[in-house]
Amino acid sequence: MFKRITKYIGPTLLCFVLVEATARFSFDGSESPVQPDEVLNHVWKPNYERLVDRFTSVGIPPYKKITNSQNWLSTRDYSPIKNDKTFRIIYVGDSFTEGTCDVEQTLPAIVEKELTMPPGHSVEVINTGTSSYSPTLYYLLLKTRLLRFNPDLIVMNVDMTDVFDDSLYRETLETDDAGDPLACHPGHPALETHRRTARGLEELTSLQQVVLQLAKVSKAFELLLIKVMQSRKHDVFQAGQVPPLFAWCALERDEKVDGDVRWSMLMLRRGIRLAKSKDIKIVVTAVPHLQQFQGHWSLRPMEELERLCKEEKIPFLNPISEMRQRLGATPLESIYIPGDMHFNATGYRLWADVQLSFLSKLTGTDFSPPL
Repeated sequence: MFKRITKYIGPTLLCFVLVEATARFSFDGSESPVQPDEVLNHVWKPNYERLVDRFTSVGIPPYKKITNSQNWLSTRDYSPIKNDKTFRIIYVGDSFTEGTCDVEQTLPAIVEKELTMPPGHSVEVINTGTSSYSPTLYYLLLKTRLLRFNPDLIVMNVDMTDVFDDSLYRETLETDDAGDPLACHPGHPALETHRRTARGLEELTSLQQVVLQLAKVSKAFELLLIKVMQSRKHDVFQAGQVPPLFAWCALERDEKVDGDVRWSMLMLRRGIRLAKSKDIKIVVTAVPHLQQFQGHWSLRPMEELERLCKEEKIPFLNPISEMRQRLGATPLESIYIPGDMHFNATGYRLWADVQLSFLSKLTGTDFSPPL
């Protein structure tokens, strides 16, 4: 019996070694575009390029994701020193700011190309949008990275998933004695047994947990895990259904969610006040979701953001009414990726038009570039 078992062990081990060697040679983990960061939790991998084809089954053509050496979505690096006649805008946000489309179709790229400047001036827009970022990380990003780039204006795109993400980041957040965030370390304890999905945290089966652990030491298992996750169907939300990821948008919220909202508002306030203390102009806007347009989800988050901005005396853009007006009789669904929360290229174009109109109205105020 023992001889029969050992007879198969050698070939099996050899087979695994060959598979593992092939995986390590042909796959370096580049399918994962982010890497852990001890201060910002996670950042884009530097000098990264990948063709994203996850939405081709619903008619969205593949698009390139390109990062620079500064861990931002750009084909070029940025110098902290800028021309006096250059009006520098830095966009801060999550995957909506990042853009699920070609680089030139993203919101920051359109604003850079089309925002009107006074004669002799130019505009430069830096896209720091990073998947699953939220106010806690917005503040740390501004505090530790962005100030040295001397922005004239910060635009914060707050997403309806931000409160949920903040509730996770609080678990590994390091603060000083006064409670000011210093770093948000990677490795939320729940991610050993759960995975973040379009609904929130989803508990893994025992088998999935084993594969997850093996993926940490084996490239072959890492590749297998990525392929399995990519093959899963996207959740499609029913009318009126509010998954935990969007608890901020629930028509009725419990005390836990209200507490999480207060925390996110505190982090936003810290970011706003930090920018103002450095004489950097800042505006806040919000990402509208299909279910909010349809009336199935609450617009209360927009009201809470507007109230905060009024208290801090900064502009706030609620894009709901103007986007709906510009759409006219066009179906709301036409600006979103089918079965996904994100805009398609048409949606990004519409969102950019609304933001361009909003930013243009600030011309002639303290938010305009220096003349």
